[in-house]
Amino acid sequence: MGQFQFYMKKICVNELQNETINKRIAQLPENLPKSVLVFDEQGINSKIEECIRQYATLATFPRNWLYFKIVAFNLFQKYVRVGAEKKLSDLMQNKLKWLLDDYRESSSVSSPRSGVIEMVSIVSKVENYPQLFHIFDDCISQMYVFMRQSLTRFSLSD
Repeated sequence: MGQFQFYMKKICVNELQNETINKRIAQLPENLPKSVLVFDEQGINSKIEECIRQYATLATFPRNWLYFKIVAFNLFQKYVRVGAEKKLSDLMQNKLKWLLDDYRESSSVSSPRSGVIEMVSIVSKVENYPQLFHIFDDCISQMYVFMRQSLTRFSLSD
């Protein structure tokens, strides 16, 4: 999630010029392994193409906007959502409920498009770059508390 913010700040310079990265993650070492959920450009771009094929109106949005919305969706799926593979905490459950409201209302019918519908719906309430940029702030702060000692040891090692 910290890498999400770093990468988004790097790519969306103009849209995020007034936003600051959470001071706790600003201390992450440069040699930290890169997250596939954030940096798999080929995989994420293929998801963008799939979404655009099914929802042509998405083609009108900036490519970076779609890229980071998909990354945010993937991070939610893996770390935040109820029943997530690697659930972090309950910090984001209210935000997740808010993001999922539209999807739950329209998800009674399952179809091959349901994964794309869910992806588009979950992030549809995030309306601007700063809002998307800060969506994981609570989790980042909590993760830093959990990882503080390990990060210190990692930073000091060669």
